[in-house]
Amino acid sequence: MVIGDIVLLALIVIVCIFGYKKGLLKRIVSFFAWLGTFILTPIIHKPLLNETTKVDSPISLTNFINNISMKINDWLCGKSEIFSQNLSLQTEETTKAALSEVGIPKFLHKFLIENLDEALASSNHGTLGDYFGDIVGAFLFSALLYIAIFLVLFIILTIIAKVIDKARDVFFVGVVDGVLGATYNVLKLSVVVCLIFLLLTYISSINGFGDKVFEFLSPYLGLEKEGFSICKYLYFENPIGKLISSISLEDLFNKLK
Repeated sequence: MVIGDIVLLALIVIVCIFGYKKGLLKRIVSFFAWLGTFILTPIIHKPLLNETTKVDSPISLTNFINNISMKINDWLCGKSEIFSQNLSLQTEETTKAALSEVGIPKFLHKFLIENLDEALASSNHGTLGDYFGDIVGAFLFSALLYIAIFLVLFIILTIIAKVIDKARDVFFVGVVDGVLGATYNVLKLSVVVCLIFLLLTYISSINGFGDKVFEFLSPYLGLEKEGFSICKYLYFENPIGKLISSISLEDLFNKLK
């Protein structure tokens, strides 16, 4: 048995042990907890944002949003006097200059002033600081709400996942789940190892440099020894390599068309 075979068998034993302990059920449930969080968060975010921004809603957070806007307004006014001036006195050019003065990146200028004409057309102008305070405050609140929903959903779904995982406490379910987890780990390792050997085969086929690589790998992988070797089999009879070579790209392209 060559060194490469010993290393591979040792890896198989290690991943089997970890796979058995972790099981497959926990992996599946954890995956769906993450997936559910990513799917549900944007679905919940929009209607909840609408409710929290209504003044007459029982879960209204308009006071909190106003406080954020006021703090942003105070910060801007402290940076430049132009933000204390009436909005009706501003143009797109002066607004961009004000944003540059306080260090707002240029790629955000368009986002911040895209509704400037509409604000100027309204009867209640306010100051430039009020205008930007309202925009940035609304954006920050929306982002904070999104993060909060994401965290709450993730915690809830993770707790549910742990409750489901308690099914492993039943001996029979635990053994089956452990075996499935070990099998999953071995399959995953097999794919990774096959891809590595496929890469080594490709490198060894390069003229000049490939010969040196083959000579270096040969004693460790038993490539030139007689008899069966796991590494030798993966190098010369790579399952993934055979699968790729059996696929006709032209036929596949025609079927897709």
